[in-house]
Amino acid sequence: MTNNPGAKPILASLGGQVGGATLYNMFANILYLEAGAYTSFAKYAQKGMGQWDNTSTTNNSGAVKLNGGAPYWRIALQKEWAGHYFSIGHFGFNASIQPNVSAAGYDKYTDLGTDFNYQYLANPKHIYEVKASYIREHQQLVTTNATGGAAQPNQQLGFLGLNGMYTYDQTYSAALGFNHIYGNQDSVIYSTSPTLKPNSEYFTFEVDYIPFGKTAGSGLSSYMNLKFAAQYIAYTLFDGAVKNYDGSGRNASDNNTLYFNSWLSF
Repeated sequence: MTNNPGAKPILASLGGQVGGATLYNMFANILYLEAGAYTSFAKYAQKGMGQWDNTSTTNNSGAVKLNGGAPYWRIALQKEWAGHYFSIGHFGFNASIQPNVSAAGYDKYTDLGTDFNYQYLANPKHIYEVKASYIREHQQLVTTNATGGAAQPNQQLGFLGLNGMYTYDQTYSAALGFNHIYGNQDSVIYSTSPTLKPNSEYFTFEVDYIPFGKTAGSGLSSYMNLKFAAQYIAYTLFDGAVKNYDGSGRNASDNNTLYFNSWLSF
C-alpha cells in the first residue's frame, strides 16, 4: 500500500509530466497577473523522468497525455509594509487528459483555487509565516465512465492546506501543517476505500537547517541555498477511513512517514 493518499487535484499531480510557459506582470506594486499554458512532455521525456509506466495502459499509473494546451492563470493582490508582507490570490487550471493511452477520448479537469500568505520580516532574527490554500476540482470523467472506470462522469475533489512556520536567525525553521482532501463517493474509482470516498486528513511536522550564506564574506555564498530537512507526516484519515475493514486491520496511522532530505540550488 502506498504511503500517499490516492487522490489529489490534477494541478498537484503533473510534476515531471508537463511543461509550459507563462507571462506575468506586476501593476502598481500591488496587483500581480499571470497567464500561460502547459502541455504534456513527449513519451521519451516522461520515460526519462520515470513517469511513464509501460506495464499499464492508464494515465493513472503515471503516463500523461494532454489534449493540446492546458491554460493556467493567477491573479493576486500583494503588499509589503514595515516588515510585513501580505498576499491573497486566485488561480485556476483547465486540462483535458487522455485517461487511456491506447484509446481515444479525454476527461476534463477544472481546478479553481485561492491562497493566502502572510510573512513577518521586520526582525531578521525571528521570521514568521502563515500560508493557506484551497482547491476545488470539477472532474468530467466522460471517457473513464464510458469505459467502466468510474461509476459516474461528474466528480468533485477538494483540497485544503494550512501551514505555519517560524525561522530563527535565518538558520533554523520549524513548521506545522494541516491538510484535508475530500471528494464524492464512487464505487469504482474508490473501490478499495471502506467508505468508497477519497477522503484523507494529515498533519505535517518539519524542521529545517540552513547552514550557509547568511554572513557576508563567509566564502560559502555558493551554498546559500543548501537546506537539510526532516519531515514527519501523521495521518488521521487515509483514503476514506480511519481504519480499513478489509481484514488487514491497517489503520490510517500505519501510513505515517518520516522523511530526511537535503536540497541544493545553485
